[in-house]
Amino acid sequence: MMLFTTLKTATAVVVLDMVQVGNLGNPVDLAGGNFGSVNYEYQIGKYPITIAQYAEFLNAVAANDIYALYDANLATNLNIVGIKQNGATGSYSYSVQDNSGYSGNRPITYINWWRACRFTNWMANGQPTGAQDSKTTEDGTYTLSGAVSGNAKPINSINPNTGKTPLYYIAREDEWYKAAYYNAQSQTYTRFATQSNEIPGNVISSKPNQVNYINPESLMCTTQSTELLTGVVNYLTDVGAFTASASYYGTYDQCGNVWEVGSC
Repeated sequence: MMLFTTLKTATAVVVLDMVQVGNLGNPVDLAGGNFGSVNYEYQIGKYPITIAQYAEFLNAVAANDIYALYDANLATNLNIVGIKQNGATGSYSYSVQDNSGYSGNRPITYINWWRACRFTNWMANGQPTGAQDSKTTEDGTYTLSGAVSGNAKPINSINPNTGKTPLYYIAREDEWYKAAYYNAQSQTYTRFATQSNEIPGNVISSKPNQVNYINPESLMCTTQSTELLTGVVNYLTDVGAFTASASYYGTYDQCGNVWEVGSC
């Protein structure tokens, strides 16, 4: 799963809803590993990247998926399905699947750092269509040049494809943490990304402080059952389904639904 920061909102096929994070120079969270202080304004995704948005990306650049942007588990793991890859190498297409309802508005899974970087480059380059090359996935915010392992790449100060500051990048840990946990009104950090210090519930509703996770009674969110129905039930929920459980800045699902770096 991914959340992205941006300098401004772009107009294209995939449109990411963003929220503004201000309150410059907020203190670090001393109880949470000294994270969260950011001395500049930024924007971050209101929701995780969805399955439908990632499918648009695949259809744009992965007819010949040379850098493995697609993971077959997206079609076979029915608990978090997905996306189906159709056709053969050189003419692949990708379709959003239904399982326990339409999957497109649920968060994308099976994303590693390299896939996240390539999605980010594609967004920063204006969502072009074509082979996975320097104009689509291999340069932009990050210069990857075919790398699929090794050390993380730094953010480019200038996107070589646009000649401008990169529009999108993967959220830094302090940015992610502040958007999730900081409350500028009280100038404190909460334990959960729902503006609460209380253990969340996990009922899909308009009640506050609800999260998609296995609660202390071992009840799973979508079924409210202790039984894990492997390959039968899709346990993902639509992004933003817990309508009264946003962070102070208005982000959703930073705690729960699927795991991401920096999450609860």
